[in-house]
Amino acid sequence: MQTATRWPLFLSLMLLAALLASINWRYDYLDNGLPYNQNDFAHYYVAARSVLVGADPYLVNLDSEYEKYRFSNDPKLKRPTNPPALVLLTVPLALLPPYQAFVLWSTVQLLSLLAAVFITTRIVLGRWEFSPAFMLLLLALPLNPVLSHLYYGQTQMLMLFLFTCGLYFVKDGRAAGAALWGFATALKLFTFPAIVAAYKSSGKEGAFAFIAGFLAPYLLSFVLLGFSVNINFVSVALPDIAESAARTTGNKGLGYALWGTPQVWRGGIYYDSYSLISTVSACVVLLIYLAMAVRMRSGPGSAAAHITLALCCSLLAAPTSWIHYYVLLLLPFTLYFLESAPFIEALPKMAAAYLLLGIIAPINPGESQPAKMLSLWSGVAAALFYAALFYRRNSRKANGSRL
Repeated sequence: MQTATRWPLFLSLMLLAALLASINWRYDYLDNGLPYNQNDFAHYYVAARSVLVGADPYLVNLDSEYEKYRFSNDPKLKRPTNPPALVLLTVPLALLPPYQAFVLWSTVQLLSLLAAVFITTRIVLGRWEFSPAFMLLLLALPLNPVLSHLYYGQTQMLMLFLFTCGLYFVKDGRAAGAALWGFATALKLFTFPAIVAAYKSSGKEGAFAFIAGFLAPYLLSFVLLGFSVNINFVSVALPDIAESAARTTGNKGLGYALWGTPQVWRGGIYYDSYSLISTVSACVVLLIYLAMAVRMRSGPGSAAAHITLALCCSLLAAPTSWIHYYVLLLLPFTLYFLESAPFIEALPKMAAAYLLLGIIAPINPGESQPAKMLSLWSGVAAALFYAALFYRRNSRKANGSRL
């Protein structure tokens, strides 16, 4: 395909992405109220505020605290679920009123996404270039993982920045970069498989750096928050997460797929069967990515392959793997599509891949039949698309990696 014919295809895919994003936004977010006054940001704020007044964030009465700030406990939580490292990181937000704190936190996340995209293109292309990074950002912004992330006030964009920076340093021979992977994991524990990537990429030095990056914020939390706060996270908060994790509608992890599939097989077609089918499709996509990463893992690009494997395994194995967690796949996406093809040649396929993953499942398609069908068929289409990509890539003679 000539370069001149790639741009109309790219722009068409972007327009389609924007249209589907508007559908997702209408049925997944618009009717749920303002983003700053409900979960997940609400429990981030309450946990941080409790630290400022000397209370234990994991023993606080969420309902009374939410009433104080006019928050809505939706989705319903018994107590904050963010680890002590993340609680400590968000304490400065509690110095501001909720709306201002939400704007500041969202700004940090968007800047993290912007930096991660620029660093990723630097890793792949070997130089700093504005245009490719800008186009990748255009691909990411209108898609459901990013929209969901921003609406719920989540943390994965910051984690993406940390993983991308860590990869930049590790690929440059600086094993200490793995400490950034450890720090990212301290914020959300489900990315712990990244310690294997650290070891595979940089040996024992990388593993030690990961452990140091992971432990540093927890040691600080022991000093600043106290021993009991960390213990209560393990004894009180984690069991609550584990109790309902696998059966939570909207969960895109393997646990939900393994729990829900037998229910449907036995004839129990329940209200979230559309969500279940899209979850199975999402798991198929992640498994295909794992196979792709295995093909990448030899040679100078091994660090990129190892972190790709780690992130895919993390999303599959997480007790709850929400669609905004899939923001972390922006790094593996770019690494895979650009590792053996010039940017302009890879752009249409990458746009299609981003698009299909981005619409793979609205969290809650509600009662709208079109939204339910979009959730179902986009997941199936994504799985088939990735299977075709994997087959075509591995049926050709390898051209070598540029990573």
